Amino acid sequence: MGKGSTKAAAKAPKSSKSQKPAKYADGAGNTWGGTGKRPDWLR
Repeated sequence: MGKGSTKAAAKAPKSSKSQKPAKYADGAGNTWGGTGKRPDWLR
């Protein structure tokens, strides 16, 4: 049997937030990744 090795330990840790660049941005510095509810500044 495996000595201390488990499937959970073999998997890389997942990040809760994605590191994708923003798809939309305006001149005021607002950014939006394109997922979820569309922000008011983009309407």
